[in-house]
Amino acid sequence: MSKRSVLASLCAATVILHAFYAINYPADSLRQAAWSLVIFMLIMLVSGRGLIWKKPDWKLLPVLIVAMALVPITVIFRNFGRFDILAIMHHWEFGLGGFTLSTFDKEIADAGIISIVFFLGVYWLYCSVRRRVAAILIPLLVIMAYNPMSVAAFELITREKVESDLVERIATPQLTLPAQKIDVIIVLLEGVDRTFRDQDEYGDIYDGLRQLEDNALVFTNVRQTTGTGWSMAGLVASQCGLPLLPAGLEKSKFHDREEFIYAHNCLSDVLAAEDYVNTFVVGADTTFAGLNHFLRTHLYTRVIEDSTMREIFDEETQARSTSKSWWKNHKPFLDDTLVFEAALMEHASIIEAGSAVAMTVETVGPHGSTGVLSHDCTDDGQARRESDISKTVKCTISSALTFLEGIESQRSDRPTLVVFMSDHLNHDRRGNALWPEQTQSNTMIMMGLGIENFPAGVQYDRLASMVDIYPTLLHLLGLADRNARAGLGVSLLGDHPTLVEEKDMERLDLELSTNYDLRSVIWNRNGVGNANHTNP
Repeated sequence: MSKRSVLASLCAATVILHAFYAINYPADSLRQAAWSLVIFMLIMLVSGRGLIWKKPDWKLLPVLIVAMALVPITVIFRNFGRFDILAIMHHWEFGLGGFTLSTFDKEIADAGIISIVFFLGVYWLYCSVRRRVAAILIPLLVIMAYNPMSVAAFELITREKVESDLVERIATPQLTLPAQKIDVIIVLLEGVDRTFRDQDEYGDIYDGLRQLEDNALVFTNVRQTTGTGWSMAGLVASQCGLPLLPAGLEKSKFHDREEFIYAHNCLSDVLAAEDYVNTFVVGADTTFAGLNHFLRTHLYTRVIEDSTMREIFDEETQARSTSKSWWKNHKPFLDDTLVFEAALMEHASIIEAGSAVAMTVETVGPHGSTGVLSHDCTDDGQARRESDISKTVKCTISSALTFLEGIESQRSDRPTLVVFMSDHLNHDRRGNALWPEQTQSNTMIMMGLGIENFPAGVQYDRLASMVDIYPTLLHLLGLADRNARAGLGVSLLGDHPTLVEEKDMERLDLELSTNYDLRSVIWNRNGVGNANHTNP
């Protein structure tokens, strides 16, 4: 090989390494490596003229296919910060209703550039070494073996299956007659975990929630175990006491089924039996990931979603509460400020009717590396996509506190339990790079407005997981005693050890990820379960 061929080959190999780095490392890695990439590509174009632009042949077809396959892998990894195989399986099973490509426009653009860079790098290397097949095979084997999806799948498949008693541990809650009926409002703060309390790293963005803690019941170590790491999973774990393990891929259109963990009693089932009005408020489409099936199965009689809010609010309000996009058929989320406004209207309506309130409000703002900044947090009063997570976290917290003020003014003398909790850990790669996922905790702040003997100002540091929230809520609402069990959870105000305390995170995650009998019981494949639903 001539010196020019050697130089061209080295530059081509470096271009390939840039693509590999950008796929596997933090979300801003493409911009970090941009100048270096440009320099090597310019060297390649100058030194390799006459060498690198050969007529493509069929041997490059696998490279093109792999480059195209890298796009969805890269989009998922960049947007969610990790490649959770169980989350992917769940969304595959239940569908992506309401999802549009505009949701991930920035990530898609990055992934497209990375895939093009990878293909060009392999093509140039192939031409530089006189079309030797090894120039194609080696990069393909490396990228196929070490991309995030392959690594996550390999880790899942090769995990040692261990003995587990989790199926036997599932408990049906033993209910008691409450002394008084307490309204309950649960606010799922999208990805607003306790990591953001770190003032050295994030400044004052969490201060709004921090100020509530002196007069609230706070749980500081609610960890994210397997099957609780995405929005639907956090909802199911905290309201049903069960991890959302995949149902299985035996049905190609599993999301067409009409029920969702039907055999198990969830919080909304218990409250429906006590004549509460179950309401769910979200600024997105509830067909995403099977949320609509969960709400229907577990007796949510009122669902306020994006289509409902577009009927409630005028076009001008809708316009300023949606982020703009250049994508055709863009269907964005409605921002958190409007969601809370709709929730307050619904709260007032239920109180006026004299019914007991059981409301869950789901936000969408600080999802991860790119979120939605509400219109009242922008200079021009227009909601927008925002890559600065400090802004989206602070904005959603501000909107949540305004919502709390509204609840306090509307509730009159009605005892009300208000819960601010993150639905899962944030997907931002920055935080995950600073702290291992196993050491991060979800936000869990509970306020007893007008509730007698509520443990305000108390902080519990015991290790727990999201499944322990369900029995804890049952106890605080007077529906179960302090040692309540429900699903796989135990009340955090009782004496029973939690699964995380008893087994530790590593062992529990291993049991959850390899226990196929548990999956069958959760989804009632074998007729196990005794929930009694009366669907409307």
